Amino acid sequence: MKVTVLCEDKIKITFDREELHRRGITYDSLSYGSALTRRVLKEALRRAEREVGFDWQGGRLFLEAYPQDEGGCVVLVTRLGEDEEERPVPRKNELRLFTFGSADDLLDALRAGALSAGMGELYLFEGRYLLLTRGEFPELLEFARQERPGRFLRERLREAGERVRV
Repeated sequence: MKVTVLCEDKIKITFDREELHRRGITYDSLSYGSALTRRVLKEALRRAEREVGFDWQGGRLFLEAYPQDEGGCVVLVTRLGEDEEERPVPRKNELRLFTFGSADDLLDALRAGALSAGMGELYLFEGRYLLLTRGEFPELLEFARQERPGRFLRERLREAGERVRV
């Protein structure tokens, strides 16, 4: 199990296939209604608290799980503020927006293989790199922030943004 801090209120927990197997669980069997899933997640959150200081108790959490190659999985844990609503789960073909804070973040994503040609439309707009995509790419969350795209964002980017080829 590997715990990575993505920002102050968000961590990524990566389980490889062997770790899931030892715990008697698979990505497909993850369900918060399952006592085994809850136990595994609480164990992971306690470890995250010890290793990186992520305070998960006393507030609401938003958890997202994604399968990994070779049978592992990634669980993204976001600590929600008191006035935040749970984010709706995006539909499979819903447009997603990833914002890279800097060119270095974009280059790091490229070097790590988290970003590659054909993943979507990449733009330079108002000093930031923005990726519009319809796929699910949880590995990008280590390098970019996922946001909800505005209603007319694609049109605005095509008019005023600079298209970047990867």
